Amino acid sequence: MTLEKSTASRRDFLKASVGVGGALGILASPIGMTQAIDAVSADVSRVTQTYTRLRIAGVSDLADGQPIDFQYPLQEHNNLLDNLGTSALLGRRTGQ
Repeated sequence: MTLEKSTASRRDFLKASVGVGGALGILASPIGMTQAIDAVSADVSRVTQTYTRLRIAGVSDLADGQPIDFQYPLQEHNNLLDNLGTSALLGRRTGQ
């Protein structure tokens, strides 16, 4: 097995790395992602649907491990709401 010398120089590799890193950094930000999507789909119209707000239950209404079943936003969309008994990411516990 012989090793072939790469034709790309270290400078070319670094330039490509910076370019790819910069592009990923822009796409990773929410504003960059929106701009990238808008640039690619400029002639596509977006259709968004708004749904009415619906109160399912208050935190104090939830018992640990007893899920509440509900349909939202449409009758054929089954969901459940459950008190985990512990803090969830960006969540609240009963009494806090």
